[in-house]
Amino acid sequence: MNSNGALGRRGEEIALGFLAERGCKFVARNWRCSHIELDIIVEDQTHLRIVEVKTRSLTQISPVESIGREKRRRIIRATDSFVRRYNIEKEVVFDIISIIHDKEGYKIEYTPDAFNILTNK
Repeated sequence: MNSNGALGRRGEEIALGFLAERGCKFVARNWRCSHIELDIIVEDQTHLRIVEVKTRSLTQISPVESIGREKRRRIIRATDSFVRRYNIEKEVVFDIISIIHDKEGYKIEYTPDAFNILTNK
């Protein structure tokens, strides 16, 4: 695995721990549908949460801005496949977790309900 892949995998591990601390139950990780991958899927008492994880050494743009309209559209389409395949009845929300590494460790930026199906914004 290259260094970017290792950094991304480590970011997903950190994000999973962060979500577990908040009471989310693990459902799936790196679920693939066609050419898109859903990084993390968890559920809480009321929602199925599709979580896009962005891991960086530095950041110049916000986590929400880093996921363009086309990427959001593909995530929504893959989520639709997941929900249909597993007969999910909970409301779906799309979250973003950004893990920003620096020499002192890392910082987590969590954006719950970052975009939605109706507006793709």
